[in-house]
Amino acid sequence: YGGHSFWDTELFILPFFDYVFPSMARNLVDYRYRLLGKACENAAENGYRGAKFPWESADTGDEECPEWTIEPDGSCYRCYVAEYEHHVTAAVAYGAVNYYAVTGDEDYFDTKGLELLAQTARFWVSRLEYAPDREEYEINQVTGPDEWHEPVNNNAYTNHMARWNIRTGLAWLRR
Repeated sequence: YGGHSFWDTELFILPFFDYVFPSMARNLVDYRYRLLGKACENAAENGYRGAKFPWESADTGDEECPEWTIEPDGSCYRCYVAEYEHHVTAAVAYGAVNYYAVTGDEDYFDTKGLELLAQTARFWVSRLEYAPDREEYEINQVTGPDEWHEPVNNNAYTNHMARWNIRTGLAWLRR
């Protein structure tokens, strides 16, 4: 990925390092924590609270995903993943929690992981929209991990991960 990080890092790469090379895993979770301030700026710029991690991240924490891509036939395609693929934020929280669960690194979790978990949960709470006709909350205008259905309302994966992030954040904060 040209040195960029996506949700794949936390869900597919980090678990291997958690178990096999925990010191390298610590570098991966520290990378996301180092960019937490930028993720909070990103959330605020998009009208949300908490931390919204970019879909395609680099060393600065800026969104690196282009708005347009060139297809093999030379045509241009509007790329909405950076705008709507918010599930990366829950994946970052999941990676931090899973890292702690596997390694027991309390120094990381007590000083950094808990703050990251709380800020990502705040994002999801601000991202929810109340649907009074159904008396429930929903998450509209997202692109799920398949990257081809954009934007949709109430993507199952995104909603599940947001719910997990909020509930896990609350459970840890209550402790």
